[in-house]
Parts: sequence; structure tokens; C-alpha cells
Amino acid sequence: MVREEIEDLLNKNPKYRDLLFPKGFLVTDDNIDLNNYPFYGIWRNVDFCNYHFIIHPKQKLYTANYYGIGFALLGHAYNPLGSDDEFNENVLLNKSVTLYQASFDEFISYFNNWSGIFTLFIIEKNEIKIFGDASGMLTTFYGTNNNRFYCSSHSNLIGDLCNLEFSSYVKELVNYRFYHLFGKYLPGDISPYDNFKRIIPNHYVVYRNDFKVKRFYPTNENSLVYDDYDKLVDNCYKILSSSMGMIYKKWEKPAISLTGGCDSKTTLSCTNGVYDKYLYYSYLSSETEKPDVEAARAICEILKLNHTTYNIPDKDSSFNDIEIIRAIMEYNSGCIGKDNHNDVRKRAFFINNNDFDVEVKSWVSEVGRAYYHKRFNKKNFPSRPTPQYLTALYKVFFFNRHLINQTNIKFSEYLEKYYTDDDFNLVSWYDLIFWEFRVSSWNGLVITGEHQISGDITIPYNNRVLLQNMISAPLEYRIDDKLHIDIMKKANEDIYNCGVSVTNVKHTRNRANIEKMYLNVFSKLF
Repeated sequence: MVREEIEDLLNKNPKYRDLLFPKGFLVTDDNIDLNNYPFYGIWRNVDFCNYHFIIHPKQKLYTANYYGIGFALLGHAYNPLGSDDEFNENVLLNKSVTLYQASFDEFISYFNNWSGIFTLFIIEKNEIKIFGDASGMLTTFYGTNNNRFYCSSHSNLIGDLCNLEFSSYVKELVNYRFYHLFGKYLPGDISPYDNFKRIIPNHYVVYRNDFKVKRFYPTNENSLVYDDYDKLVDNCYKILSSSMGMIYKKWEKPAISLTGGCDSKTTLSCTNGVYDKYLYYSYLSSETEKPDVEAARAICEILKLNHTTYNIPDKDSSFNDIEIIRAIMEYNSGCIGKDNHNDVRKRAFFINNNDFDVEVKSWVSEVGRAYYHKRFNKKNFPSRPTPQYLTALYKVFFFNRHLINQTNIKFSEYLEKYYTDDDFNLVSWYDLIFWEFRVSSWNGLVITGEHQISGDITIPYNNRVLLQNMISAPLEYRIDDKLHIDIMKKANEDIYNCGVSVTNVKHTRNRANIEKMYLNVFSKLF
């Protein structure tokens, strides 16, 4: 779908205009007309430190300005390692300004404690710095066009305003017959447009006439050294428990979406002590989700918690205007792939059926669970990644040599731009690549492009210090989920002892072995 088609669709169906680029933002030094597409007069503009902050009506902006240094935060943030009032973004920004004036390193140390889904801007004199949240869950694109600065949560928002066309590589990639396998996301830090990039976690972008990318984590000061495992478990528990104690202060009706999986049970365990502050639910949209729903209900019965099951109709015909919602969702995601029919129906259902104002999701936790080792049933990986290896991790290309070569080039540029041997000496490359590339490029886009169309989301695992602790646990503990199980045991022994568990059917051993065979062969062929 192109701009003219989505604009025509929204002109004919104006009640859906607020679903376009939901909770989105645009930061620019260009003068923008907010009365027409894609803003329709419902977005607002806040001028701050010589930039226009243009914001979707459901997005939030917090600012602090002190002696010529401006801090602006879009989204939400909280500090589970801080004082009781640090669930408040204004408190975080005011403390940040003070620390930043004293020392950039002191500010970074404080910033690393934050959880949330946000983009942070620091503006001083003629320079702007852009920071994302711990895992890039608020997808953020940046670049210039005709010497004007643009930074946005949605690539198509920039593309429409600047009349940009997809790069030839992205056009070929997204039309490749097997591209849809393993999710819709692009390699490295690229966007659909040549001159715009995506912010990578653990880095910040500096703009003054041109762009520079700088890594701030990990460093030798926060290198991962396995020392006291019991202390590590305690650290993880305290951060998650504190997050759950802050979330209910930020939202009036928070709800935890539950399954019987390891991540979900760990989140529920760490809610112990404030169970009465949350709602609990699962959704049932297909037969494959029944085990998760039954497990969640059983766990809630053990804890004497009320559990709601939302039954999502399994036919598109059950929803009004489902094709309009589908088109908007795919446009919000950048037009780089189709959405599953099941996922579209879920979003369509929750647009009009939310009994809560934020969903607590257990995403990002996979960073601590040795994802690549489980996915490929593989204990040992090469000591360093090659572009070819990352291409094989990314997609199934089979024998499309041209597309393989082009993707190798993208990953070669990505490795050279973002990684050194010192980085991989501090954190194993497969952990760093999964965290900074896979999670941010896929999960971040799912939140920005899909989930936020129907409501707000927060992720207690999206915390740099928590993830640092998790990936410092012994690898075998992470592969066996011992770390999560031990956090669970510390937080709530009733859940630990309940005997209710659901395994992700997508990650069967046979499938893992097939994917491992592909990886071993195709990472060496080209």
C-alpha cells in the first residue's frame, strides 16, 4: 500500500484516523502542516529547544530545561532501582539534568536503571542526542532530508512527509517469496529508506550537521562477571518486584497478560505482594492457545486471583471493517510485510474491548534465556560472527545468491558500525546481537506497528541492569531456564511448586535441528 491508498482509505473512513501511527511522534526542525494527512488536526505540536515535537494524541511528552540543557522524553519510564517516587517521569528527568551537568558518565549510570518504552532526547546548543529504551521497544528512526532533521517512531511517517521511495534492496527483500518466514523485520539498522536508520539499543545518536553513533553499554565498568549466583537471582527478583510495585502507581487499571510459559510465570511471581492491584487475563484466538489459557487459569486459581479469558472470534467476518484495520496496521509497521490474520483479529478485538489501561507483557525476557541456543538446539557458536552467519540467522534465502550477497553487505556494514572485538569480549556476540538486533528490530516493531493500535503496553524486563544480570548467569542455567525458575522460587513458592507449565510449540527439538542444519550449511556456502 502506498500513501495515496492509505490517505484515500482514511478520507473515506475518518473514524479510523487516530489508528494511524498510534502513540507516534515526529521530532523535526522542519515546519509541518498538522491539519492534513497524516495528522488531520488531531496531533499536537510542542516547540522545545528549537525543535518541533509533534505527538499523537495518545502519546505523552515530558520535558525538563535547565540552563540551556533540554531533556525530552516520549513514552513512559520508571526506575525500579530508585526511590519510591521514581515511577514519575518528571522526577527522572529532573534528576537526570542534575547528573548530566555533573558528569555524562553519572547520567549514563542512572539512565541504565530505567525501565519503560521510550525515546529520550538531550538538546544543548546546536547538538541533539537521542537515546532509546533498553531494548528498542519504542522503534525510532532518524535521518535528514533536504537538510532537515527528522526523527520518528514510524518509518512511513517520515517517508510520507518527505515523499521517499523504498530502497531497491528493501523492495526486493520484502517481495522475496520466503521473506515472511521468521517475522517481518529488516537487517542491521536499516529502514525502508536509504537515508534513514533505526536506533540500536545500548547506543545513542548524536546529531550536529551529521550523525554519529556512540556505544555506552557495555563497558569495562559494567562488564559481566559471574560471581555470586544467589546474589544475581536476588538482584533480578528485586528489580522485577520493584517494577511491578511501580506499574500500578503509573496506571489506574493495569493488567497482566498470562500464559503458562516461563516468562509469564516469572512476572506473575514477582507481582507477589501487590496482586490486588492488577487484573489478570489471557486471550483465546485459536486452538493452539488453549493450553496457555488453561495453564494461566489454573495458576490463578491456585493464587485465588480472578482470571478473565477473552475469546477472540476466529473469523474475519465477525469484525466490522477488519480489512481497514489490517491495512492501517501494515502501514504502521512500514509496509514491510503482512500481518497474521490471527494477530489482526486480536488487535481489532481489543480496540473496543479493553477493560484495562495498560498491558504488562513479559517480552524481552528471552534475552536472558539463551534464545539462539534453544532455537538451534546448539551449545557452541563461532567465536565471532561473520556477515554470512548473521544472514543465515536472519532469514531463509536458499539459493537466491543476489539477495544473499546484498544482505551480507548490510550485515557487514552493521558489524563494522556497531561492534568491536572488545564489545564481544565483554558480552558474547550471540547475546549482544540477539538483544540489540533481533529483539529491537522485531519485537519493537510489533509494539509500535501493531500492539499500540489497541492500547498501552509496559515491559518490566526492559531494563538494562536486569538484562545484564540475566546474561551473566551461567549459560547452562539460562538454557535450562534455571535462572527464571530460581527467581520464581524466591518470589512465590506457590507458583514454583504448582506444576503448571507450557512449552512453546514453535521451538520443538525437530524444528530446532532443521534450523540448525540450515544455519550450519548456508552460513558457509556464500
